[in-house]
Amino acid sequence: MQATQKEIHSPHENYRVRNRWWFLAFTIICEFAYMYNSTSITTLQTPIEKEFNLNEFEYGQILTFENLPGLFAPLTAGFLADRFGSGLICILSLLTNYMGQFISTYAVANLNYWVLIVGRVFHLTGIQAVIICKNKMFKSWFTANELGKAASICMIFDSLAMVLCDIGYPNLYQSSQSLFLPFAVGSGLLLVTSAFGIFQVILHQRLVRISPESQTDVQSSFNASLKAIKTFPAIYWITMGYSVTAFLSFFCTKAFIMRYLQTQFNFLVGEAGIILAVAMVVSGVGCILAGIILDKYGRLPTAAVLGAALVTIGNAINIVLPQCDKCLVGGLPLTIMSLGSVITLILPFLITVRLIKGPSLGVALAFPMFLIASTMMVFPAMEGAISDHTFAESGYFWVFLLNTGIGVIAVLLGVAIFVIDSQGSKKLQSGVANTMRDSLAIVTSVNDSDI
Repeated sequence: MQATQKEIHSPHENYRVRNRWWFLAFTIICEFAYMYNSTSITTLQTPIEKEFNLNEFEYGQILTFENLPGLFAPLTAGFLADRFGSGLICILSLLTNYMGQFISTYAVANLNYWVLIVGRVFHLTGIQAVIICKNKMFKSWFTANELGKAASICMIFDSLAMVLCDIGYPNLYQSSQSLFLPFAVGSGLLLVTSAFGIFQVILHQRLVRISPESQTDVQSSFNASLKAIKTFPAIYWITMGYSVTAFLSFFCTKAFIMRYLQTQFNFLVGEAGIILAVAMVVSGVGCILAGIILDKYGRLPTAAVLGAALVTIGNAINIVLPQCDKCLVGGLPLTIMSLGSVITLILPFLITVRLIKGPSLGVALAFPMFLIASTMMVFPAMEGAISDHTFAESGYFWVFLLNTGIGVIAVLLGVAIFVIDSQGSKKLQSGVANTMRDSLAIVTSVNDSDI
């Protein structure tokens, strides 16, 4: 809704307009630092297994514990932010994130496995909580036609941070042959940018003081949303199954891809990191293009089948590629899977927005996060155990075969979405938004209002 002339000249609106892009800049700089450290474990799989003397199961346990925060952090952070304010919880979340990175740095310096797990749990808890706080603050700072722009800018810098993590962490290890250096650099980056997190909160608190927002009964709204779950259509639950299986098929392969590139194609750890970074760049570009195309042309069920098929094909190619020395073709399956994964990550949100209306939409959008976190508590450790017993004889053959099978299930669920929608309302067939920015604004604003 456009602001009236009176609102434009109000102290609150003047302050918001004058400082909103400064707020975004501070947010991006702060967020860049903690996202840079977010995937350090997967990008350093082989060095961590070597330095800590871990088997595949023990490595998989780290990934399992990293997904533990997804079971409680987002909803808890949202509840606390509503009760005590986004600014306060944002600061506490940042402190939790920083503490986790410092604990992880201490752990790798002393090669303490369980302390590393504790550090990563704190680190990921802080990230998930601070993202919820950021989303809630965004609603105060940006209008409906600005939210998408702000969210897409953050998404681009998040992808850039993870690309640099895939390059920086393994190459710093390769140059020093020590896990301490890459983690210490990550800790230093957090310290250097921590002031911008404080600036971000100071700006927001001033905005709140100028125009304090009315308090809402979040618990009542949450209970109403829980009751509305019973009315969700069958195609929604099929989409949730699609979201989980497509995610597992991709991530459970990506979690082992660094060692696969090093053992199957003799890449150095730094070279494997660059290949992983290239795939991240491809997925970042693909995310923007996929969002624009899907918003303009629709055909979401067809895209669901295509996305899951690409992930499955990439896994299948990993199974059949022969060993060779530094063959660039080794990066092809990951690139194909990355293209498919961006489609499978976007689609559940776009489908849910079309299927679910009213106050229950927030819960509907949050549900796949909970399901994915629950399954990720099991699958990485399980696949680590499989690899631990089969790697010496057959490499990652059985792991990739399992993930290919999970991908086939995702394809079949995509086909089910196509058939049910085609025979029913056809809500998922046509384009409804002009740009990806519009759809991002819808998703962001819904998440902010219903958390």
